[in-house]
Amino acid sequence: MTQQHQYKAIILVGGPSRATRFRPLSLDVPKPLFPVAGLSLVSHHLAALAKVDGLQEVLIVGFFENSVFASYIENANNQFPRLNIKYLREYQALGTAGGIYHFRDEIDRGNPQQFFVMHVDIACTFPLQDMAEFHQRHRGLCTMLSTKIAREQAKKYGCLVRNPDTNEVLHYVEKPETFISDLISCGVYLFDIAVFDEIKKAADNKKSEQRLDSFANNVDDRLSLERDLLRPLSESRKLYSYVTEGFWKQIKTAGSAISANAAYLELQHHNNDTRLATDGQGGPEIKGAVYIHPTAQIDPTSKIGPNVSIGPRVVIGKGVRIKDAIILDNVTIDHASCVLHSVIGWNSRIGAWARVEGTAVSDHNEEIMKNGVKVQSITILGKEVSVLDETIIRNCIVLPHKELKASYHSQILIGSEDEYAKYWIDWFLDTKGNEYFCEVDEDFILDRFNLTGLSAEVPHYYLEALDMITDNLDEEGLEEKVREQIEKSARHLFGLIHARFVITSRGLMKMLDKYKRAEFGRCPRVLCNMQSLLPVGLSDIPMKKTVKLYCPRCEDIYNPKSSRHGAIDGAYFGTSFPHMLFQVHSNYLPSKSTERYVPRIFGFKIHEIANQQRWQDKAREKFEKKRLEKQQELDNNTGSRQLKKVEDINSLKGPNNASIDKK
Repeated sequence: MTQQHQYKAIILVGGPSRATRFRPLSLDVPKPLFPVAGLSLVSHHLAALAKVDGLQEVLIVGFFENSVFASYIENANNQFPRLNIKYLREYQALGTAGGIYHFRDEIDRGNPQQFFVMHVDIACTFPLQDMAEFHQRHRGLCTMLSTKIAREQAKKYGCLVRNPDTNEVLHYVEKPETFISDLISCGVYLFDIAVFDEIKKAADNKKSEQRLDSFANNVDDRLSLERDLLRPLSESRKLYSYVTEGFWKQIKTAGSAISANAAYLELQHHNNDTRLATDGQGGPEIKGAVYIHPTAQIDPTSKIGPNVSIGPRVVIGKGVRIKDAIILDNVTIDHASCVLHSVIGWNSRIGAWARVEGTAVSDHNEEIMKNGVKVQSITILGKEVSVLDETIIRNCIVLPHKELKASYHSQILIGSEDEYAKYWIDWFLDTKGNEYFCEVDEDFILDRFNLTGLSAEVPHYYLEALDMITDNLDEEGLEEKVREQIEKSARHLFGLIHARFVITSRGLMKMLDKYKRAEFGRCPRVLCNMQSLLPVGLSDIPMKKTVKLYCPRCEDIYNPKSSRHGAIDGAYFGTSFPHMLFQVHSNYLPSKSTERYVPRIFGFKIHEIANQQRWQDKAREKFEKKRLEKQQELDNNTGSRQLKKVEDINSLKGPNNASIDKK
């Protein structure tokens, strides 16, 4: 491809209100600039783009402050001299397609024929040159990079069905409610420049829908690439799929950085990258793919790898063992310590004979809290965390500036109340009494369509409550009374959002997991044989009825055992949730209980005649009681009439009659 400026590229990096699931690592460095395998996430994208023939300009689009990317852009232009790299800041969050359309003049400058679009929160082999050649052959409006994943995880992503002969996409759905395909979108696209006409049509269609919506003030006016553009393109047969055989990882949580780090290191090792450390004489023992920054000091007796990245100015003592880990800048690890499946934050210190260990899991993007308990995951230490000698930290997330003087297991460790507030949903779910709730996906909360009408249900501090839930509330200068009211509104708003989320596909799956583990309790009825229960509301109107527990075997409801659970508003689960769950997951619906308790005396069933005799005796007693009550009422009425008759006779006697009587 000899024509210059034939391609451009756009990297979508989002903004500071995103990446909350990447905390505590994103508290100090934006996720796009977080180092993985010796390079920032966005640098891996740039390295792949630099290999595309005819591509000379890359536009990084987001709504971070310009100052966040200023120094990086300068360094990136020096690192990739063939690319002209710019940062374009959105004036507000416009959505993935909205940001592209907003900067269409900048993209069109130089008359490129096609442009790549890449999400920053993915790790991939990025076969961009092969995509470009494939795109030239079919000449559709868009080529989508695709990959196959496990069937049970497919619904978390955009799923597509394609024609295997032509690779034409026949159907595309973003995060479908039911299984469609195990072929998903990788978040990398190649568009013809003519796609701007299609984006304009999508924007016009969305505006038309909003005008017809009676709640138009609350709908999401952002334009989504996946929801608003790709599906119409598939329906008009203008979308094609290029399937990659290489690795693909999504980077949502802090723990997912470990799997991305391992994948990139393995790729570099396969490509014989000279940046990787080797097991040479006089140096530490190196196992597998390991990146060590030139300024790091590693004791020769230590053992490093596989899948380890060590940042600048790190000091590692004698006999240290590190495996499947990211060690960030200025970390000190004293002698005989062990770090496994962990990320060690900037300026942290690990004492001698200490052990920092996480758990290797298949899906690092799963929620970190279930039933108020932290699940098995990668261990994350935030910035400037100190672990004292002979201390074990296993399966924990530690926020910045924390000194750990004792051992901890499966906890979220905080340094102060302010830092805790940055994890509002985690804090809420971890609070005793809130074990019935599941974690609501961040994307669900940020999609304003899902919040339609809730501002009327939360009349006080609605926007502030939403900011608190999404960890974006600036609490500086707030009075304590105002903060308490916002906190109260945030709890109520989260409950209302929760009621809507639990009847979605993702919500049902999360609640089903809790149901299978009997986290809501078991039926107190003996003949239900410890059947698991589900929470249910008796009213969808808030503050009417508290939550009850529904047994699908006896089809009855019960009060929660704990008074804390008994005080939860039933509207936070709704009247439909348990029945919706069994409609979708009918294989988990137990058979209805037909067994009833049979009264016995000395092992013999009570005969029906005895039961009838007891009923007759009870009926006679009831009849006799009613007869006596009626007789008493009659006697009282008779006495009253006689008394009234005497009073009437006396009233007829005047003064003269009284004197006659005396005579």
